[in-house]
Amino acid sequence: MDQVAQWLAAAPLEALGLPTDPQMRDVELAVVAGFFDFQPKARLQLGDRLRAAWPDAANALERTGFTSQTRGNE
Repeated sequence: MDQVAQWLAAAPLEALGLPTDPQMRDVELAVVAGFFDFQPKARLQLGDRLRAAWPDAANALERTGFTSQTRGNE
């Protein structure tokens, strides 16, 4: 399972365009975040990359569990 999580976390998702519709963006991010329910650390790893690639989506990434305001305190 760890290998699957690492593979998902390394997938080039940030190369995809961010949906412009805020509702669709949240739905799509929530679906992808759900793939990481078995490995939350890998979800946060991908979240860090997505936040760097999509700074305008920081709030959506936090709402869907990809990032956390307390992330730096881990």
